[in-house]
Amino acid sequence: SQKERRKREIEEIIQKAEKEINLPLSIESFRLFGVALYWAEGSKTRGFEITNSDPGLILFFVKWVVVTTIIILF
Repeated sequence: SQKERRKREIEEIIQKAEKEINLPLSIESFRLFGVALYWAEGSKTRGFEITNSDPGLILFFVKWVVVTTIIILF
């Protein structure tokens, strides 16, 4: 069915992405991912916020804010 085909496609994409991304991320990659996330999902008119319901994305963003803030302060 269409639903099963789409599920297989998504699984293939995730497997390919996991092979391409080296973990742990370098601090430079971490910073760039955070900037790209905010650029794509961040508020364009209100304060510093993102609009997304994916728990993994939100967790990454929170960690990014904490780490980036610590780097800037020290």
